[in-house]
Amino acid sequence: MPPICRRLPALLFLLLASCATPLPDTTKKPVLYNPQAVSSETGIASWYRDKRTASGERFSGTALAAAHKKLPFGTKVRVIDLKTNKSIVVRINDRGPYIRGRIIDLTVGAARQLGMYDRGIAKVRMEVLKEIPLLAKPNIHEKPATKTKAKPQPGATQPASKSREKPSVKPAPPAKPARPPVEKPSPTPKPTTTKPAIGRNR
Repeated sequence: MPPICRRLPALLFLLLASCATPLPDTTKKPVLYNPQAVSSETGIASWYRDKRTASGERFSGTALAAAHKKLPFGTKVRVIDLKTNKSIVVRINDRGPYIRGRIIDLTVGAARQLGMYDRGIAKVRMEVLKEIPLLAKPNIHEKPATKTKAKPQPGATQPASKSREKPSVKPAPPAKPARPPVEKPSPTPKPTTTKPAIGRNR
């Protein structure tokens, strides 16, 4: 058997394994931040190089990261150059700077994007940002649960719906018979008695 035929099953296995592994998702998800900063600080920014960060990550000179003395690791801050009014958003993953008057140390890549790499230092305003979580599919809304009508069972009497019930009309009371008019008797005239005229005796 030629050597290529012996290696054919191994090659097929590697080909199938490479097809089965999913590709990493390289699409960047949009991130929104609250326009109102949590806190702000003004001071001097500089850039630095290192091998390992205080958070344990490997230092990357091209990453948009920075070092701060107290902020928690992973905090997003906006750095604004007060001279050029340019701004970038960086993530805190290291500790420093330890020179008096400096408030933040940027990586080389962040310093280049901010435009202060050639100057070495710059007066900046640092704003701590708060991220606004986004929905995975914001255009899809859940439909309210619809009530399913129960099917009537055979032989069961259905109650009459209230909407179809007619209002009960009370019968009118019977009319009372009209009484004939009662004629009042005319008053009998009283007999008039004439008194004899009393004259003087002559």
